[in-house]
Amino acid sequence: MTTNNNVLIKVENLVMHFPIYRGVIRRQVGVVHAVDGISFTIQRGETLGLVGESGCGKSTTGRAILQLYKPTAGNVYYPDSTSNKFCHHFHPGGVMVVVERA
Repeated sequence: MTTNNNVLIKVENLVMHFPIYRGVIRRQVGVVHAVDGISFTIQRGETLGLVGESGCGKSTTGRAILQLYKPTAGNVYYPDSTSNKFCHHFHPGGVMVVVERA
């Protein structure tokens, strides 16, 4: 996939589910659907703010984008600085996370 020089991050159908385990043998009894199929593109010069109720997946989305969590499905693309293509490798110098507490 070739890149548009103005695209900084491209997220396609991001899904993040967490299994729920119970019992002595740690059997999976359910799944928490934290993020289900979100897509967006951040262009150069843009700022993205995720706003929503407590527990709606804002922090989980950010952690998946920063590759702190491995997404259940979907893709997060970053422009590769050495070619004119997108890659799945995160380069931490270009992203800043701001967390505000009330």
